Amino acid sequence: MKTYRGVRYAIKEEHIKHIFTFKTKSFFTDEKNSYELLNGALNNGYRKIETIDKEFIETVIDKTSSFLAGEVLDTGQFRYGYFPPFNREINTYNILRHGSTVYSMVEAYEIITRDIKLKEAIEKALKYLIDDAIKIEKLEDGKSRAFVIEKSLDNEIKLGANATAILALSKYTKVI
Repeated sequence: MKTYRGVRYAIKEEHIKHIFTFKTKSFFTDEKNSYELLNGALNNGYRKIETIDKEFIETVIDKTSSFLAGEVLDTGQFRYGYFPPFNREINTYNILRHGSTVYSMVEAYEIITRDIKLKEAIEKALKYLIDDAIKIEKLEDGKSRAFVIEKSLDNEIKLGANATAILALSKYTKVI
């Protein structure tokens, strides 16, 4: 029996006589409309968009920032989602992604939405960043320094995570 990332498959290669390839046409529905999805090398699974204009972009920013706000848990962390093929929740956390996502939410709040629920989600996510991801260390010179740490990597200090935290926090103080 074959296994791939913990999932066991009952297919035995010696029983495979023919392999058939085919193309499909896919659609996504939001319960109001259906949208054709593209297929092919670099665009597979992407929504087909006929016209990109200011109204479309503003709608996308409004809806995606609202979605992200809904993905902020009470802890301030984001719910990442699931690995559908394996029916498992994503159980790792990426603090760099956290900071950059909060930054994008602040941008959406500033430029497009001014939505109070988005603001509350931003503040909850920033509280998590400050309280749980920033570690203050007293160094040999006696001065204290703050670092964003990646807990999933044994509290490793990551340059990118520190950069996105600085961007998110400074943007927040400018905007709100």
